[in-house]
Amino acid sequence: MLTCHLMRSAVVLSAALLALGILTGVLAPALGFGVGGAHLALLGVLAATAVILMAFILASLPERISHLEGCKH
Repeated sequence: MLTCHLMRSAVVLSAALLALGILTGVLAPALGFGVGGAHLALLGVLAATAVILMAFILASLPERISHLEGCKH
């Protein structure tokens, strides 16, 4: 069941993955990780996008909207 807490968790997870991906992308060349670090950074950014997109799609379903209307932002 899709709840307010689950949606908040998805947004926080997506933000954390995005930050980790960007940080890895910036620090990997400086630390000598090269291509492996770039792949890890790309994976983090793409995973963040996938998580937030999945949360958006699930929240957009008509039967889920009524459950989320009572969420306090």
